[in-house]
Amino acid sequence: MTKIIPIFCILVATVISIVFLDFNQSKDYLVFSGYDRNSVRINYNDGVSVTNETMTRILELAKENNVILAKSNVSSTDSSIRNIYVTEDNVEQIKELINKKFKVDKLNDSSNDLSFISTYNHNNKNQAFIIRDLLNNNKYNFYTFSTLLNEQGNYYGEYLVYYKDNNDFVNFSNNLKLIVGEDITSGLSTNNLQGEIIILLVCAIFVIMIFYFIFEVYDTYYNSKKIGCMKLLGFDKTKIANLMIKDKSKIYILSSVIILILIAIFVKNINIFQFLFLTIIILILLLITYILNLACVSIILKGYNTASIIKKQNIAIKISKTSARLKFVITVMMIIGISLLSSSIVSLNSSLKVYNNSKKLLDYGIIKDFNADSQDIFNYDKQSNLYTILYNDKRLSMFYSQFSDYVKPTDDEEAQRIKDWEASGTYFEYASVDRNYLKKENIKIYDLNNNPVNIDDINGVFFLFAKSEKNIISKFENFYSKDSQNDYAEYNMPLNFQAYLYDDQSFDTYRLDLDIKYVKNPRLRVVDDSIKIPYLESSRGISVFGNSLTTGLKIKIDNDNTIDYVMEDVNKAGLSDLIGKSNFLTFKEYFNDEIQRAKTIMISVCIGIILVTLVYFIIAMEVFSLYVKSEQQTVIVKYLLGFNKQDIFKPIIKKNLLYTVIAFIISLLILLLLNIFNIILFIVSVIAFLIIDSLISIIIIKKYKFNKVYIDLKGGEND
Repeated sequence: MTKIIPIFCILVATVISIVFLDFNQSKDYLVFSGYDRNSVRINYNDGVSVTNETMTRILELAKENNVILAKSNVSSTDSSIRNIYVTEDNVEQIKELINKKFKVDKLNDSSNDLSFISTYNHNNKNQAFIIRDLLNNNKYNFYTFSTLLNEQGNYYGEYLVYYKDNNDFVNFSNNLKLIVGEDITSGLSTNNLQGEIIILLVCAIFVIMIFYFIFEVYDTYYNSKKIGCMKLLGFDKTKIANLMIKDKSKIYILSSVIILILIAIFVKNINIFQFLFLTIIILILLLITYILNLACVSIILKGYNTASIIKKQNIAIKISKTSARLKFVITVMMIIGISLLSSSIVSLNSSLKVYNNSKKLLDYGIIKDFNADSQDIFNYDKQSNLYTILYNDKRLSMFYSQFSDYVKPTDDEEAQRIKDWEASGTYFEYASVDRNYLKKENIKIYDLNNNPVNIDDINGVFFLFAKSEKNIISKFENFYSKDSQNDYAEYNMPLNFQAYLYDDQSFDTYRLDLDIKYVKNPRLRVVDDSIKIPYLESSRGISVFGNSLTTGLKIKIDNDNTIDYVMEDVNKAGLSDLIGKSNFLTFKEYFNDEIQRAKTIMISVCIGIILVTLVYFIIAMEVFSLYVKSEQQTVIVKYLLGFNKQDIFKPIIKKNLLYTVIAFIISLLILLLLNIFNIILFIVSVIAFLIIDSLISIIIIKKYKFNKVYIDLKGGEND
């Protein structure tokens, strides 16, 4: 085991280094050598529409000021794919920018406007070049900006600006404001996940190094008799250390060579510099192994004469004391480390609150916005017809939920005002959903006499009330009829008020707003395609698109063709100028960073728990075993005097427990000093470590055999 563990540590450290190299490579895909980088954001402005003509002027402005623009969009079909549109004339110029950072290989001779560069093989004749991604997991596509212009995509959002002179960037930004208005913001956004991953990688390597050191200590201890013999022969400390590691070094070097060969075989895109980096890492680990071996030999030699070492007298006492100190330090470090890791994960997880409350939406998408320069923005007939077409398209699965009325009151006074209005019947909050939503949430409906009703048997728009609010139905009907009569009259919609009941319960709003995730007993308006007015015009309408992440209609992404089906329906409605593929947003795309962050947290927690438990278990087991061995003669004497096992080992158990309790107290003081004390986490950690200690004590005591009493009384074969 002591020979296998270092090999395992080398392997794990190498794998972590590969992950680091891959991460380091991926963050450079948007970095061009020789250029500084900043960003500008073009937001929607009522006064200025950003059209193809506007973008052409912006591109000319970029050239005049010697800056390069790049727009990064996550693919609407796969959230792991990122499309980069660069304002260079052709793909060859983009290749020159990238080539300074990466080796770019030629695939095809294509050099038209559709040519592109990718980090993975598309098997497409328009893919002119490929960047060999290390693990083939980072999917980037680089296009000329003309591709985005041809797609007539959504031009709003963030643009990366590359420049060599800051004055060029300032001039470009100032002139850009004249073209698109004042509504732009600048400043390079950063991804905190980069720093988080680096910290986790460093922490993982640090834990592995501790693990490594522990096993080198114990491996040397079990060979201490050899050390004594070599000292008797006159060898100095360095010579002994060299001889001790000689046999193991062959295994380590052979294992390292095998690991490097496996990397060369399975990590096909690795380049010579990355391979050299991994080789250096492994050589450093081998050097550390030698240094640890030398340190461990010094521990054995220090303070003992040759005869004692050869007989292995008191070596167990020496190592047990060393192990006890090591366990003490490791216990303190682990408790503090758990608190620090927990604090980091809590902080990291706080950015996932919206994501965690929206996981049910990850398989859905929305038409989040529209092309503001289209004349169809005011064509409400077409927009209403789009809902009918989408809803009746059997290829698509969707549901509708719009809880915009239900917002958290800003203060107690506002909450009281709403209660007073509802009590007087002058105002009521209500939400709009469709039949698909009710079926999805498995809502049971009853008539006013409490008889079950089938949703499909109800024609037209109807209203749902919690059974506890049955008494407000007449007031609500009064309010809704007066409040809606103008809209219904303008669009020739019949207002037939139908009311039904449901069991008191909370409803999922499916809004990306933590404060109103669930609503208790809301009033629900159940809509269908008879509502011929869009939500953009009136709150009585239907929110099919254009309300960003609060858009009511959610379309399930069943397969790669879903978005194509949606675009076909958009064309049927005659709204292709208003809505393009770039206006469709999947929630996986929106939560891309959060998904990666969540995966990082999950992997970190799992690996952290496994490593901490494993390291502590092995240390605790070795320490207790060495305690027993160091007290071997006392144990045997008590056995011969007729003591039972519990009384024989009680002093050892107390000694082991004392070190552990002292470690807990020191940890508590340090945590209080660092102001990161969490009483629940601390108690859980203490209980966990005490349970592990207790289990180990029981296992070792149960397995201890008194079958070589007289040999053990003289010092034993191993001591």
